[in-house]
Amino acid sequence: MAAPHVNRSLLKAVSFNMHGFHQGFSVVDDLIKELNPDLFLLQEHWLTPSNLYYFDTNFVNYFSVGSSAMSKCVGQGMLRGRPFGGTIVLIKKELRRVTQTVHCDERYVIVKVANYLFVNVYLPCVGTADRTVISDDILTDIWAWREHYSNCQLFIAGDFNVCLDNNSDVYSSNINDFLLRYSMSRCDDLFPQAKVATYANAALNHQSQIDYAVTSSSEDVVNFEVLDPDLNFSDHLPLLATVVINYSFDNNRHLLPHSGSKRFTQRQLRWDYADRISYYNYTGVHLSPVLDKLNDLTGSNNFSSNDYILGEVIDTAYEDIISVLQSASSLYVPFRSKNFLKFWWNEELRSLKEASVESNQMWKAAGKPRQGPIFTKRQSAACNIVNVLEKNKNLALLRTPMTYMKLCLTRTAQRFGSVGVLNLILVVNAQKSKVVLIAVLLLINLLITLEIRSITII
Repeated sequence: MAAPHVNRSLLKAVSFNMHGFHQGFSVVDDLIKELNPDLFLLQEHWLTPSNLYYFDTNFVNYFSVGSSAMSKCVGQGMLRGRPFGGTIVLIKKELRRVTQTVHCDERYVIVKVANYLFVNVYLPCVGTADRTVISDDILTDIWAWREHYSNCQLFIAGDFNVCLDNNSDVYSSNINDFLLRYSMSRCDDLFPQAKVATYANAALNHQSQIDYAVTSSSEDVVNFEVLDPDLNFSDHLPLLATVVINYSFDNNRHLLPHSGSKRFTQRQLRWDYADRISYYNYTGVHLSPVLDKLNDLTGSNNFSSNDYILGEVIDTAYEDIISVLQSASSLYVPFRSKNFLKFWWNEELRSLKEASVESNQMWKAAGKPRQGPIFTKRQSAACNIVNVLEKNKNLALLRTPMTYMKLCLTRTAQRFGSVGVLNLILVVNAQKSKVVLIAVLLLINLLITLEIRSITII
């Protein structure tokens, strides 16, 4: 039996507090296109358990490991107040064979990738009840897992919710004691140029460094930096670390999937970028012979009296037409994979994004002022794209009957009575779906009969 081979490879890991999935989505999407990271350690996605699939459907080249912080709230009834918390790790599918899920919790996730334990952590913020106790428990659990995987190095990154350089803070001192006790090195100490604010709230005019990455093997970290994307609706900045990992495989097993195992990709034609005139001319020329053939056959006596000939003609015409259309689309219509483009993205959003990026770059060049016309223009551009983005997403989602059902039921529970029912029926009528309307009316009748005044929408 052949001895296993050990390979060294560079792994790019990004840590980012999304401040909500929809706020942080654009940063993750742009980083994938620009830097193609191997690992994302994401905090505060704010998704309920039933919506965690957003990560898998929007980032198709990654698989996810994580949890929601709102499981208990959802189980207790209707959600009230703003969403909160949640941690998740996105891992490139090429790394699946050297990846193992170790532990998953609402405040931290541990995955083993090759010879490393990567820990995504979201420590409690100021004002959290039993903040120090929760933090100590998390750090103790993390190190217990580190001892269980004693042959692995440890890399922790996330939102620590405290400035570790504040020696007068007891909470900060506890975390620093943990790092010192177990010989963990801060990446911003290894790369001093990365000692910058990672959290900035323009409305409060406040910024601080509260996001960190620490490692048990400083020599494996070859680069660390704080990124500053031009389009970022979160109040945190992403951290990027490049780490050397070691992985082993034998002659029959490889890190990457076998080339013979092809992954099916559903194509989506981009008609907005198509050469429609050439497409029109090409199909006109190549479909004419098919039409002539059909005209000749339909005029013959054998065609109307022979079922076998009729079936053969239909099959042949179908194959000829499909062949022409496929050839035309491959020549004149570009395509992308099904999930490459978002269904709510359009030309208006594209131009708003360009304006937002341009105003943000101007703001950076001016020294990042906190007031004045340049600052106002930057904030206005960001607000414009957020408003249109939410509007487009909501309109697109409301096209599906199931979303209408959830909306209607939510309104019934919130406004139980004749007014709530009237609004609910008007919403369903807007969908013009008799099936949905009947189903909702039956559910309303059930709610009234059972005198149920609160429901949970999952």
